[in-house]
Amino acid sequence: PNPAFGLDWLGIWDVVSMQEAQLKEVSCAWDILYIGRTPSFTREGPEVTPLVVHAGFCLRTHAYCLSRAGIEKLLHSKVATTITHRPQDEILASLTLIAAGLEHPRADFD
Repeated sequence: PNPAFGLDWLGIWDVVSMQEAQLKEVSCAWDILYIGRTPSFTREGPEVTPLVVHAGFCLRTHAYCLSRAGIEKLLHSKVATTITHRPQDEILASLTLIAAGLEHPRADFD
């Protein structure tokens, strides 16, 4: 947690819970919510709520939350058995790009 915001982890998860409820209210399906991350290396998508945007490709994931659909997609992917040599946040960001039909910004990513 960032002390500048005056929140501990319990407060952060309260905010996440409220954001998840707002996403449900606006019928926004989601797979992953980045709880903390660096700015995207690619253009961000539209704002969904004042605190949630469609993220571009970003690394340095601090924490994340998966929806049931996101968990199912991850379980049915071959990530656990085929991608063992990449950092977790790069894998998550790459899956987000693939789901959106976009290419990875690094040419050496296989």
